Amino acid sequence: MDPSLKTNALALLAPQRGHWREFALALVITLAFCQAAWAQTTTYWDGSDTGAGSSWGVSANWAGDVIPSNASNSHVVIDNRNGTGTISTLSISAARTLGTITFDNINAKLSTTLNVDTNFSGTTDRILTLHGGITLQNTDTSVVFRGNNGVLTISLAADNVFATSSNSLLRINDEAVVTGAGKITKTGTGTLYLEGTNSYLGGTDIQSGTVQVGRSESLGAGNVKLGSVGGGDASLVGIYAGYTQSNNIEVIAGSGGTLTLGYTSTSTEFSTSFTGAITLNDNLVIFGNSGAGLGLRVRGEITGTHGITKTGNGRVRIEGGNAGYSGTTTISAGILQVGNGSTTGTLGSGNIVNDASLILNRSDSFTFNNTMSGSGSLTKAGASTVTISNGSNAYSGGTTIAAGTLRIGQSDSLGANSGVVTIGSSSGGNASLVSYLAGWTYAQDIVVATGTGGTLTLGHSSTATLSSRFTGNITLNDNLVVSSVAPDGFAMRLEGVIDGAGGITKTGVGTTRLENANTYSGGTTVSAGSLLVTNTSGSATGSGAVMTSASTILGGTGSISPTGTNSVTIGGSVAPGLSGAAGTLTFTPADGNVTFQSGGSVAFELFGNGSNDKIVLNASGSGVIDFSALTAGSLGVTFAAGYTPALGHSFDLLDWSVAGIRGLSASLLNASTAGFDPSWMWDTSAFASDGVITIVLVPEPTRTFLAAIGVMALAMRRRR
Repeated sequence: MDPSLKTNALALLAPQRGHWREFALALVITLAFCQAAWAQTTTYWDGSDTGAGSSWGVSANWAGDVIPSNASNSHVVIDNRNGTGTISTLSISAARTLGTITFDNINAKLSTTLNVDTNFSGTTDRILTLHGGITLQNTDTSVVFRGNNGVLTISLAADNVFATSSNSLLRINDEAVVTGAGKITKTGTGTLYLEGTNSYLGGTDIQSGTVQVGRSESLGAGNVKLGSVGGGDASLVGIYAGYTQSNNIEVIAGSGGTLTLGYTSTSTEFSTSFTGAITLNDNLVIFGNSGAGLGLRVRGEITGTHGITKTGNGRVRIEGGNAGYSGTTTISAGILQVGNGSTTGTLGSGNIVNDASLILNRSDSFTFNNTMSGSGSLTKAGASTVTISNGSNAYSGGTTIAAGTLRIGQSDSLGANSGVVTIGSSSGGNASLVSYLAGWTYAQDIVVATGTGGTLTLGHSSTATLSSRFTGNITLNDNLVVSSVAPDGFAMRLEGVIDGAGGITKTGVGTTRLENANTYSGGTTVSAGSLLVTNTSGSATGSGAVMTSASTILGGTGSISPTGTNSVTIGGSVAPGLSGAAGTLTFTPADGNVTFQSGGSVAFELFGNGSNDKIVLNASGSGVIDFSALTAGSLGVTFAAGYTPALGHSFDLLDWSVAGIRGLSASLLNASTAGFDPSWMWDTSAFASDGVITIVLVPEPTRTFLAAIGVMALAMRRRR
């Protein structure tokens, strides 16, 4: 210490009259402080004459041949300045107390890895008490405190600074432990690796560089601060799988660099978890390099208005409730998974920029309202129901419903129209995409995945008097259930081309419309509700067989054209046309039949003279339409609202190709006479031959009687 400082200190404390007692006390304190400052020593390692020495306890290995004293103000510099030898192992060989240890390789004589051991032999434990810290400077060496031949305890008697230069590594491995009440402040751009079961209490401030952790207890019991004002890049990284870090983490504002929480293990068996709370006073990068399916689990509560960016090609799972997090989440690489199959996991209320992959995986029903953009994809996993009501999503990477149900509420809920929607995944079980609000149009193409082993559903769950329209093409690599509860006239409308080897089953009490040149070959089953076909060419139901169940309705104005011997089997009702307007339903099988089963029926509606619902059979081969199993009155004929029947009005209800009909008779008709004059009746004489019925006058009794006599005479003549 500069002697002038002592003189100045004494001058400042010079006594005023009557204060000699106070002056004496102050003088003692000042002298004690000055004595401590003057007593600070720095001892340099020289490795003896050859530079090959390695024992702390050998005086010849130190400059001046003096072993460093055990004191809080005793500082040591390891730089191996003598000879040509290098040092690769240093044994402390006794309990030591120091201020700081500095490893300096300015003369390039430290080995690539320098091990600091307890002893060269034996199993005696050693304690290294530090008051200031450890510094690696001018070096890219790895310095490893490893505690061979006895446990090495590094006791933090005060707050310590661990400083590492660029590309250097300070490692305290699992044969050594860090204890004490002090904290560790990490500075410098190199790496500090805490591998063991540590119990220091003061916490860890990572101001710059990287701190790697290998075990659950590696960071001791205190909190972690990541970054510092003007401190540059700082990272906390878990490098082994299967451990849990419970320390709370505070991201410091104003670092001017990139602050990273990372995980580098590629284990396919275990994850590592951070369960402490994370407070975002600045932006945080979360790096995950693990194998798919495992990864870094962020299970603590995240709060703050700053953002999170997911990097690395692995998976990171966000599992906390995170209600207090409102920053933007950016997924720049790999997978960010929200939830872990339980009932928690959100990304708060902020926007999401997804340029990679976002997975939603919870077991409960929840609403996901974050606005999503970017070039990445969204995957719904798990058996839960997720609702997306946001209509401002613009992500373009597509959507996969691997399992469970995804409910969508607006046209842009599924992002850009260019993004393909996949329902199901290989061995994924049941999966559903459901429009729960009416009146919206979804233009994305839909692919039904193959080999799911479950039921795949495209649904519409709103009963509002508006339609839901799916205008994209649908590829059936597996069977698809189409479910709708929409009322008649406001159907779930499938307007794109449907192709593939799978089939369609219509369920739900409402109406679905198939409106396009469809080519899927797996067949169509109507098990509930109504299926309307409104295509203008080709076959609305593809090339496969069609079957309807009791209490269902098959209707519309389009064509049903099964190929080959594929048939149409009607167990419910056929209602040609659409609600409120006359229309023709056309069956164009090849060699298959259109067969009405017992209990089947047809509902014809009449709108005016010559304007009525109609069924046409136009088989290209030997196919016929068969009414043989129907009971009397199964073909209902009613007047549409607003139509007043009149004498002479005629209606062509059925057309068929030559020899293309079976079992048709007037007895099947149940034609309404509402609004008829008492002198009118239905003339059904041409119905069995031409499918035509006409409103005519009731014949006069005389004419009826004469006609009856004529018939009897003819019969008697034939009998004779």
